[in-house]
Amino acid sequence: MSGKSKSNKKNNKKIRTKKSFNKLKIIIPIAAVFVIGIIIVIAAVAAQNPDTAKIKNELCKTKWTPVSATDASGDEVEMAQIYNTYYSSYKGSLEYFDNDTFSFWMSPGVSSDGTHSGRYEVADGQTVNMYFDDGTNTKFSIKSEDNKIISIEVNYDEYQIIFTADESGDVV
Repeated sequence: MSGKSKSNKKNNKKIRTKKSFNKLKIIIPIAAVFVIGIIIVIAAVAAQNPDTAKIKNELCKTKWTPVSATDASGDEVEMAQIYNTYYSSYKGSLEYFDNDTFSFWMSPGVSSDGTHSGRYEVADGQTVNMYFDDGTNTKFSIKSEDNKIISIEVNYDEYQIIFTADESGDVV
């Protein structure tokens, strides 16, 4: 005889099968958690608008200046009326930066006199959420044509102001 009985061989096979089963009890939940994690990451990436980075890049590479405004009734008004000033050459400005901050200037004088700043977030292809440092929040509208931003519309007091790319060619 070989020294090992049939029952020993059966017992050894049962022990190996039980150990394999115990390993599977550990591996399967770990694999399931891993797969669920991958699904969550893929879903989060897919949920983001793929154009958001492109829009942000276009906003950041341009210095935006106000070119026209309308009052609450939709009538076009002179920029001097909005600023309550006689400065005919006055221009405000709007600048977006790569670090998700912005500078918004709408007061006569020098930009340091009336600059508002804060954080921004491109919400979609038509909206930028603006979070000002003073705690106020608003939304600016993006108007595009042929996948290029042509203007940014800002509600300021009782006016809607249209910002376009600065014609001087200034790039932030």
